[in-house]
Amino acid sequence: MEVFWIAPNGSVQDAYFYEGAGWKRFELAPPASAAVTSALAVLARIPGSIENFWTAPNSSVKDAFWYEGAAWQSFELAPPGSASASCGMDAVARINYRQG
Repeated sequence: MEVFWIAPNGSVQDAYFYEGAGWKRFELAPPASAAVTSALAVLARIPGSIENFWTAPNSSVKDAFWYEGAAWQSFELAPPGSASASCGMDAVARINYRQG
């Protein structure tokens, strides 16, 4: 289980839980990375992956992604002025992944 939020200082926070290990936390993006009036969107496109989107204070759209066995990476998905700093954010995985 994984929970993400924008902290009052504009950082993106992550808390995750694994059975037997309990809850752990880390900072996914540093202070002033996210507009405190915006929302996050998070999805898992395939097993073993997580993708997180948010609006930065300069109205750019940021993306942070993780694939099992690798470290988190991030990039600017859309340039400054692309999104409202007070908007919501939605994401959807379009591929129906089936194991087996």
